[in-house]
Amino acid sequence: MPRPYSTLLPPPMGTLVNTYLEPLMGGLLVMSRIPPNDPLFTVPDASEYIQTEASGGSPIGDQILFDCHVILHSYSPYDQEDIAERNCGTALAWMGNAQGMTITAAGYDWGVTFSRVTALAHKYGDPAIPLTRFRGAAAWRIAGVPIAGPSE
Repeated sequence: MPRPYSTLLPPPMGTLVNTYLEPLMGGLLVMSRIPPNDPLFTVPDASEYIQTEASGGSPIGDQILFDCHVILHSYSPYDQEDIAERNCGTALAWMGNAQGMTITAAGYDWGVTFSRVTALAHKYGDPAIPLTRFRGAAAWRIAGVPIAGPSE
């Protein structure tokens, strides 16, 4: 049976967000995983960082563009809440101003056609990590990359 449309690779949001934010965050560690812990799993090796979490999305009506979502978690020492909140706000500001940017990642150029902050920074504890955490969210609209054309 023929395929009437191209097969599109959806955007790899975890990779895209990390690639985009790393040079903008002034040397702050940006990653999709929590840093390694000490043997007792009490304190991460890094005490101030941004953790990115791709949180899904879907193709929009034209089946070319994808609405993609990401959650940002900002950590700092427990007695320095203002740092976690400021870092989260800074990362969200950059995420909300990504419209028009092209990010090269995973072997392709990905164009951000629309960007917005969808949840401002808010304090949200993490019982597994003894650090202050603020989190927020953003969304990007990005075109999928064709990996196969229509078939006859």
